[in-house]
Amino acid sequence: MKIQSDIQRKIKLNSSSHTKVGVMLSLLFMGLGQLYHKQIVKGFLFITLEIYLIVFWTLPFRWAMWGLTTLGDTPLTRKGFDVVQGDHSIFLMIEGIIFLILFLLFVWLYYLNILDAYKVGKLRDQGIDANSFKQTALYVWEKGFPYLLLTPSILFTAFLTILPLLFGALIAFTNYSGPNHLPPKSLVNWVGIQTFTDLFQLSMWSHTFYGVFSWTVIWAILSTVTTFFLGLFFAILINRKGIRFKKL
Repeated sequence: MKIQSDIQRKIKLNSSSHTKVGVMLSLLFMGLGQLYHKQIVKGFLFITLEIYLIVFWTLPFRWAMWGLTTLGDTPLTRKGFDVVQGDHSIFLMIEGIIFLILFLLFVWLYYLNILDAYKVGKLRDQGIDANSFKQTALYVWEKGFPYLLLTPSILFTAFLTILPLLFGALIAFTNYSGPNHLPPKSLVNWVGIQTFTDLFQLSMWSHTFYGVFSWTVIWAILSTVTTFFLGLFFAILINRKGIRFKKL
């Protein structure tokens, strides 16, 4: 009996490492944890995706991050009658933001890869075999169908909503202005909070800025109070017993 219990304890200790090993391998490289869990097709899909991104997207990503951080270093020049195109700071900023969003989506996918290896490892620790690729695809189709339908909306939101918002926010920290800092004729540079400092200090702009800022804050507070709290008040009032003329 003692030998049998020792064997069962050793088996349990060995099996309890499935979660840890799967997570560490998936953290090291996408898909390795899935291969360890004997999910061959899923593992090779993750591995192929990461290899593709490393091989074909590393240099474009580095170029995009260089453009986002520097906004270019070569302005437009003229040599006689010829115009030599330089770096377009605004295009570099937009390209950098696009690659930054794509990188965040890749980080999210990497997290899902680790999370998947963790969940499968937990099942193996409990003595449950990992799903085959067919079972996984069927599960995703049945349980994850709403997420599949939302994927286009997530992508459209990322590039049609988040991208313009980030661009509008970042452009405020540059010296983008006419006539001296308008691409492609001239480069645009990062100036930090200097633009906001000028808005507060310059008398010709500060009064307008304070007025717009104050009205924006007041409008945000009033619109929130009237739409949310007033609606909540009426909802509570209507649901109270004894209130007459509820339809009205």
